[in-house]
Order: sequence, then structure tokens, then C-alpha cells
Amino acid sequence: MKKTFFTNKVVIVTGASMGIGKELAYQLLQLGCKVVLASRNLAKLEKVKEDFIGYSDSILVQVVDVTDHAQNLVLIEETIKKFGHLDILIANAGLSCFGEIEKTKPEVAKQVIDTNIYGSLFPIMAAIPELKKSLGSIMLISSLAGLHGLPGHAPYSLSKMSLQALAQSLRIELHRYGIYIGIAFVGFTEKKKKKKT
Repeated sequence: MKKTFFTNKVVIVTGASMGIGKELAYQLLQLGCKVVLASRNLAKLEKVKEDFIGYSDSILVQVVDVTDHAQNLVLIEETIKKFGHLDILIANAGLSCFGEIEKTKPEVAKQVIDTNIYGSLFPIMAAIPELKKSLGSIMLISSLAGLHGLPGHAPYSLSKMSLQALAQSLRIELHRYGIYIGIAFVGFTEKKKKKKT
């Protein structure tokens, strides 16, 4: 792939306030993308924007709860208002929890499943009309737990495995529109604080 492929591409990264999302956003900015940093936490997003100060003209900070379909519609609307189009959606937002399923609180399991399933599905649903226009791409961020259920991570594994079904369905549904569907199965990552410029 040519280095110029990403130049001026508009990319939404959900869960961009830390971890994989933050690192993806940084690498995309380095490649010349315009990046929408999407997350529920405004304070963390503003800190990420400060870390990426050299790219401030190429960044839009958007507070969004990705489990709320209406807020995802606003996310797309604000993206188009700022940058004029959308090329790539990276559905990265996610939550995990650890513990035997018998001892897992129902509200915790629900929050993990809602975030990992609806938090991927709803941004995609909102973005499809714009991605049809750009012949764009959708990237789902799953996990090795989406390939093989992990003990102590049942709700997380359940929700991440569902993304395979979503990706498979979308590949068929959206093929005629020229929209690319990808899915990444990442391992557990270490959170590091690193200054970006």
C-alpha cells in the first residue's frame, strides 16, 4: 500500500481516549489522516488532543456514548461538518472484566456486552451512508478472546466473538457498495503513558 493512501483520509476512532484507540489515532495522524477522536470522557479526550498538539488542525474531539444510536448519528454529523466526508470507521471502543461468571455482577456483564456489541454496531449503522459515498472502510477491533473463549472473561469473550458474525454479515451486505470490512484480533495490551507530539 502506498504511503499516500492515507493522506487526507478522514477516520473516526472510537475509544480513542486511551490504549489501542489512542495509538491508532496517533499513527493515522502521522500518515496524514484527519482523525475524529471519539470517546465518552471529555477530559481524557482533551488530554489526548494536548498530547497530539502538533496535529491540532487535523483533529476533531467528539464526546459520544457509542452504545446510544442517536449519539452516533451526531458523531457522523459533526465529522461531516468538520471534514466534509468520512473514509474509515475504526470501531475500537470496548470494555473488559475479569472474574468467574457465577460471581460476575449482572450490571457489569451488561455494560461489557452493551459496549462491545452495541458500541460497534451503532457507529457502523450511523456511518454506512457516508461510507457508501466514499467507498470507505470499516475496521472492527476484536480480541484473541473473540477466537477462543477465555476463562474469567466470559462476557468479554461472548461480546468479542459476536464481532466475527457482524463482520461476516457486513462483508456480504456491503460488498456491492465497495465498502471494505476488516476485523483485527488483538492480544491483551499494556497501558503505557507516552507523550505524543
